[in-house]
Amino acid sequence: SSEGALGAEGVTDSTVPVAVKVPENTKFTKVSAGYDHVLAVTTDGKVYAWGSNGQGQLGIDSVSSANVPTLVSALETVKIVSVAAGKQYSLALSESGVVYAWGLNSKLQLGISGSNISVPTVIETLTSASVFVTQIFAGETSAAALTGSGALWLWGNNDQTQLGTDGSTCLPYEVTKITTAVISVALGAESTTLFLADGSVCSMGLNSVGQFGNGETADSKTMNLKSATLDESVYVSEIAAGSKFIAILSGDGALYVCGSAVGSDDSATLNTTPTSLSVGADLTVASVSAGYLNGAAILQDGTVWTWGDNGSGQLSNGTKNNSATPVQVVGVGGEGVLRLGSAPYVQSVALYVRASVPSPTYTISIPSQIDLGELHQTNTESYSTKDFNIGVSDVANLYGEYKIVVSIQSDSGFVLTDGDGNTLSYGVYKNETGGTALESGAVFAEFEDAGSVTGWLRTDQSRIVKSGNYSGTLHFVFNVEPISE
Repeated sequence: SSEGALGAEGVTDSTVPVAVKVPENTKFTKVSAGYDHVLAVTTDGKVYAWGSNGQGQLGIDSVSSANVPTLVSALETVKIVSVAAGKQYSLALSESGVVYAWGLNSKLQLGISGSNISVPTVIETLTSASVFVTQIFAGETSAAALTGSGALWLWGNNDQTQLGTDGSTCLPYEVTKITTAVISVALGAESTTLFLADGSVCSMGLNSVGQFGNGETADSKTMNLKSATLDESVYVSEIAAGSKFIAILSGDGALYVCGSAVGSDDSATLNTTPTSLSVGADLTVASVSAGYLNGAAILQDGTVWTWGDNGSGQLSNGTKNNSATPVQVVGVGGEGVLRLGSAPYVQSVALYVRASVPSPTYTISIPSQIDLGELHQTNTESYSTKDFNIGVSDVANLYGEYKIVVSIQSDSGFVLTDGDGNTLSYGVYKNETGGTALESGAVFAEFEDAGSVTGWLRTDQSRIVKSGNYSGTLHFVFNVEPISE
């Protein structure tokens, strides 16, 4: 980009990935790309921006563009947890739930009355309503915020009633007509798509190319949301929206698209209902995002695939050819294959179940059954122990950047059950000699390489008051975490 949106000093356009010139001793944990600028959050909550600054969207003490990441010094004393970049405007969310906005304000997309703002400014409407925001979203000219309870706030451009209220623009307002908690928001150019807690995906606003996925091309210009016609077997986990399409990711890693078939030679090709989009040889998708006329997916094996318009090389496969089907992104500088490491995958299983995360990510296994030992009437000094192995394999694609953490989870305490169905609480300990009983969330084992860990299950049976056969269940949570420096 001539405005420096690639963040690589001396580089203009590129058809292959180039390395961003990250400041020394700085690590970015979250990145958001807008129309012609980029925002990033560091591990310590600072915000950097680069690219075009024609409307003050970088929030820096300059009127010029920046071709490398530049600190947004106005937010230096605030710990920021996430950012969202729209078309020439920016949003940031602090750890205290406060939303800041800056840049272009022609459609009230900053959520603040008045003209453009070049310095990060608190959205007072949200603050005065005592709203604790947990997620922010920036579309082309409209924006959204979600609270921890799933309450939805919308503001900005409303010329297609994509915000479901009166007027061509609006300041932040709470959408009280939606009674189901909102999980996520995807903002198209002139439509709003919501992922609700009941598993549905629904939209309002412009539907000219069938992007609602409800089998129609009729608009919905009221708060009466139109639902995508998803099969009951599709368990939605993530949504994304481009200008003329939406993408839906299911929990089993399948990808669906609705609306314009971006990148197709036939511009009249429409997907008015959710249509499966095959990635590679039906590979498992871990995350999806969307740009103006293109989409991107990260797979469980860490590879990145893109599709859609490629006039500026944004598909990053070394060409400028459009593609209606996902193509694999090449490595930095055009060498090899770009791999981003394994995306987090979380699964909770009972102790007696063999757990397997879909290949090729990784596999964690535990014995099909763990013997709790011979249980009998006992006293506080008596206990039984049983050792067992937790094993992990197929972790080559973690690339040394992640570790697998096995932690214990239980919502109601650990329970023993006898043959009559009676239950009693008991303590569970990590080693043979006991110590402090483990609570929910306690880490049981960590793996940075393939291998196995021998664990002990010690149960405090002091509450057993009669003889008989007892059994117990212990739940593990497996997840992938970055290795801290």
